[in-house]
Amino acid sequence: MRKLLRLLSATTLAGFASLNVAHAQSVAWVQETTTLLSVMESGLVQIGAPVVGIGIIIVGAFAAFSGRLEWNKAAWVLFGGLLIVSGPTALRLLLGL
Repeated sequence: MRKLLRLLSATTLAGFASLNVAHAQSVAWVQETTTLLSVMESGLVQIGAPVVGIGIIIVGAFAAFSGRLEWNKAAWVLFGGLLIVSGPTALRLLLGL
């Protein structure tokens, strides 16, 4: 049984390796990746910016009702907004697209 499993796994790996080489030689996968990154970049900013804005409003409302502002929460909300806005741009620069 072990010999059969070894043979089966070796055959499967060899088959996948040959498919990977054939797929890597075509140029189509690069276009799919760059399209995915473009969609992610625009989507993260379009969805994330309003979420951060709502978070800032909630922190401000909590500060107004409680009479004290928790600077730690406010700083993390602003830091999250900075990451959402600058993260996709940094990814594009790192990958050189």
